[in-house]
Amino acid sequence: MFKLKWILALLWVAGIAVLMVQHAMLLRSPMVPEMLRCDELRSHLSTEHSRVLSLQTSNVQLDLVIKRKEDQHALANANQQLQEALAKSLEAEHRELIVLAKLRLLEDDSRELQLQLKGQQESRIPPGLVFSQRYSQDPEGVYFYELDKIVERKANGSFIDCGTGHGRMLKRYGARFRRVVAIDPDATLIQDTEKSLSNSVPKHPDLSFHTTGAAEFETLERFDFALLSMVLQHATTKQAKLLMAALGKLLEEDGLAVISTTHVEEGAAFFIADTGERIPEIDFDLQVAVRTLSKTHKFPTRYWTKSQLEEVIVHSGLEVVDHVRFTYNTFEYAAKSWRADTKARSFVNLRDVPSSQMFVVRRARKGVFFNVATPLAPSSPNARLVVMSLLRGGFDHSDYVHSQDCLRQAWNKSVDGKLDLDSYDNLVFHEGNINASVQEDLRSKVPNLRFADVRDYGGFDTKFENASDPLQQALDPSFEKGGGVNHIGYYHMCRFYAMQWFHAVRSYEYAMRLDQDVCVTSIPDVLSTMREHGADYAYGLYTEELHQRTVVTIQPWLDYFFWSRGITPKTQPVDAQYMYFTNFFVAKVSWWFQQEVQALLEAVDRSGGIFAHRWGDAPIQSAVLRTFANPKKVLHMFMDYSHGSTANEIVNGSLITKASKFSGLGFGSMVMP
Repeated sequence: MFKLKWILALLWVAGIAVLMVQHAMLLRSPMVPEMLRCDELRSHLSTEHSRVLSLQTSNVQLDLVIKRKEDQHALANANQQLQEALAKSLEAEHRELIVLAKLRLLEDDSRELQLQLKGQQESRIPPGLVFSQRYSQDPEGVYFYELDKIVERKANGSFIDCGTGHGRMLKRYGARFRRVVAIDPDATLIQDTEKSLSNSVPKHPDLSFHTTGAAEFETLERFDFALLSMVLQHATTKQAKLLMAALGKLLEEDGLAVISTTHVEEGAAFFIADTGERIPEIDFDLQVAVRTLSKTHKFPTRYWTKSQLEEVIVHSGLEVVDHVRFTYNTFEYAAKSWRADTKARSFVNLRDVPSSQMFVVRRARKGVFFNVATPLAPSSPNARLVVMSLLRGGFDHSDYVHSQDCLRQAWNKSVDGKLDLDSYDNLVFHEGNINASVQEDLRSKVPNLRFADVRDYGGFDTKFENASDPLQQALDPSFEKGGGVNHIGYYHMCRFYAMQWFHAVRSYEYAMRLDQDVCVTSIPDVLSTMREHGADYAYGLYTEELHQRTVVTIQPWLDYFFWSRGITPKTQPVDAQYMYFTNFFVAKVSWWFQQEVQALLEAVDRSGGIFAHRWGDAPIQSAVLRTFANPKKVLHMFMDYSHGSTANEIVNGSLITKASKFSGLGFGSMVMP
């Protein structure tokens, strides 16, 4: 073992020696420089590699620094933007506070103005009219006053609510009709309204709902009354024409419809309430509006002028009975509504401030809310004038015969004895209480005499006897200063001579009223005088209205009518204190069938003033004439006559009160109408 160790040690030493010899030889070899250069190159590459690694490490560190700087810069920018946004938000809030402050000032001004108006008429109603509590406390009092009076005429008939919405009108008027149909294209509204009314007590016995629009509603049923309340406020002209055509098919022959919608004085347009922008219909895109509606739930509202909507109505074959324009009747409600319509209120043309309007329309063209008989035909082609009187029943009509004799003698004298009896007819109106034998007796004494029952022309209809005047505050029933005729027959006579007589004599050119207690002693040739002057009306006396209840109630009502219809009378003022004495007059019959004349007469009839306040035919006729007649065509016919019931003598058109020429003939206690 020991030897082996030595052997191994010797071998190791020998190996070392060999290596040393080889190394010494190598150093003497010519390849030594090349080897040294390789070592140097390896050393250089190692150094460069270390440098590259160092640069890469530095680059990574630099990227990290740059990223950190960029993040810091982005954060700084975000903070700056946030600060700018906060500044803008504060500025907007400041502006909003300024606007709210101005709005509060406007509201303060509004309240102050209301306080100033308190005690006068804080409403938009003419100051002379004392609005009854029933309507003065309703922001839409004017609208509902007019609508209530229309419904009153058609109550107990059939009613269709075209566009029932939330059922407001159904709840107000449904119970007034025996049959009610409600339609609306919005199924949700129909369901909600039907559910709401199904819980009402008592339930309507004949009420049906339909999810459809008026233009699409298919039915053979015809209705006495139709209502389109604000249905047209989102309609184009084309859509409105379709609705009007459908409406005509829904009405009975004598049915009435009320169309209420928006109104402006000029420049009908679609009005975007959210911005105050007005878009003319020619530029209006309904599809765009519908898309806007789906996002904003706001639909452009159409503001109609009277003339534009009236043209659509007439074009559809309907007739306008009346037109009313109105705003909300309290200042506060009107101001609130105005602000809701536009945020650009300071830039709005005042004449373009929106309000509302109502058209009353119908198919039938037969007069004042009733069907009437065929007009009387003249007895001959030459009979262009009819002389009419209204007689009471009974057997003794000597006063009427005497009155006719007076007229004939005076008229014959004015034409030098050449009066053509065929140039005029005589007509007696009665209530069906003059029997055949009395009629035959009178025909033997009065030439060309005809008879007509006033009831055939709407007269003396008892359903109007309980008419009231809900518009004005109630008067003391005992207030009748200046008159003492209060029996119901007198009221019916006033109504007939105010607005119904002309239906019977429509076939004549002229009509003369001559009461049975009037004796004419001097008169010009009636026909030639009317024709030469182109007169529409002739009166014998212009006098004072002595019945003060009439004066204090009809005057404010007339003021309201002119205001709500936008009418400026042709002869001003229309003073109810004075009137044409109507126990004698001559009128051109066709003049009374003008649309505006009929509208005023029908509004008078709806008002209830005749039966509530004893408005006479004289103040009513006088108001109509002064409102619409050309003053140059209203003729004072200078004549002499006596009026038995008032014991008045008229000489050359002037009043002289003294004993009547009818003394002893036993006339009653009537006073002048």
